[in-house]
Amino acid sequence: MIDLYEKLSTYLHSTGNKSCILKAKEFESYQGLDRNLHFRDLNLNSLDVLEIARIITKSNLDNDIKIESISFSYNNIMDEGIKYLLRYIPSSVSEIGLVNCGITDQGAKEIVGWLTNSNNSIKMLCIEQNEISESLKRKLHEITQTKPYLSIYF
Repeated sequence: MIDLYEKLSTYLHSTGNKSCILKAKEFESYQGLDRNLHFRDLNLNSLDVLEIARIITKSNLDNDIKIESISFSYNNIMDEGIKYLLRYIPSSVSEIGLVNCGITDQGAKEIVGWLTNSNNSIKMLCIEQNEISESLKRKLHEITQTKPYLSIYF
């Protein structure tokens, strides 16, 4: 897990973004095992999500790390970032935070497809403060009817 933090820290430093550098220093100070990766309000974009997701996936494959929670809330990752995240997210993740991420119906459709067609452990999805239509919110709600362990917050 320490290797994962080192790689994430290196990437966050490379952005040159002050918030990311502070988060990188937080990762550098981790001594133990934390199965939660929160990248809230770091001014990240979709390409940052792609790189971070690749780092997590590679570390997961190399070390059998079980990440349980990940959040990109309050970053403008938009629909493209959702595609990257859903492509690479480890199946161990049970909580995802995507509050105020610039997600539209296009990204919501990706989420619907992922929730219905992938082998995932998701139990909680927070997608408040995004531009998702009522019809797609209904589709997402319908998924919770077939998966009673899943909570989606709009």
